[in-house]
Amino acid sequence: MSKLLNLPKISAQKKLKILFVSPEMAPFAKAGGLGDVIFSLPLALRKLGQDARVMIPRYGGIDTKKYKLKTIIKGLKVPTDQPSSTPQYLICNVKQYNSKNVTPTYFLENREYYEKRANVYGYSDDHIRWILLCRGVIEFVKQYSWKPDIIVASDWQTSLIPNYLKTTYENDQTLSKIRVILAIHNLKYQGMRDFKFSQETQRDSGTEAIPDFFNPRLGELNWLLRGIIYSDTIVTVSPTYAKEILTPKYGEGLNTILSENQGKIYGILNGINPAKYDPAKNQNIPFHYTINTLSKKKKNNKLFLQKKFGLPQDPNVFLIGFVSRLTEQKGLDLIEKIIKLIL
Repeated sequence: MSKLLNLPKISAQKKLKILFVSPEMAPFAKAGGLGDVIFSLPLALRKLGQDARVMIPRYGGIDTKKYKLKTIIKGLKVPTDQPSSTPQYLICNVKQYNSKNVTPTYFLENREYYEKRANVYGYSDDHIRWILLCRGVIEFVKQYSWKPDIIVASDWQTSLIPNYLKTTYENDQTLSKIRVILAIHNLKYQGMRDFKFSQETQRDSGTEAIPDFFNPRLGELNWLLRGIIYSDTIVTVSPTYAKEILTPKYGEGLNTILSENQGKIYGILNGINPAKYDPAKNQNIPFHYTINTLSKKKKNNKLFLQKKFGLPQDPNVFLIGFVSRLTEQKGLDLIEKIIKLIL
């Protein structure tokens, strides 16, 4: 498996140290499916005997008292590459959470960019927030006693990690040994803008040096492009998606560079969390059911939902529940095409 994924040569008995880096993770901060994956996958790897851990920002909405976070590094200096007239470092703390039911999790703490923010995404300076995460993780690993064999970077927000490791930190004896896997959950989002509409003069080749934290050019970079170029291995959410992204139709403008790196791309099908979403014991539905009681009990949930939203309660009415972003990616265009037939 190590050879297949272009990873360091390790004996079958050796436990891998794997650090997942992500902008979100359930139950601490979850905005979408990525939060579920970062909760479930490292936990599953730990059950297989691997030393998997996670690092995310410590947002203001994460209750430090509820989760009893412990400070393990204070005053972590994260270089900004700014000239001497402006801040050369951003100061962070690193906290840790340990629990039997959650993967050991590290939190990068910074008052300005994380603690003062109510949401995970959606700020005009997100590029500064995410570059702080990328470089903050590397500086944390540099100082901390636990050193990962592999870092798993999640989507564009953490795609500068492999870029930094292969350029800025390439001569560091410890950090240069770390391999980076880029996990692509959604190819459409590649940075702070839609690069289909970028002017030719603004396009990112992926080879220019990463600008300083406060340089406007940082927001023009295609972070995911850089993750593709500099990562050791790329994984996607399914074997089918790994093939689709190589085509002009689904490649979102990156199909050419992905095709050039085809040898390091692998599709691994996302799993499900039966413990959390089993309808026989799911805490989010009022009436539990199994495959044997489906026809008798599931309709009670429909009646409950109809009542909750002020609809006539009728078990024979066809009801669609759609919890999603309002985007074509989620299949809204398909519903639009058949809605008359359904009605």
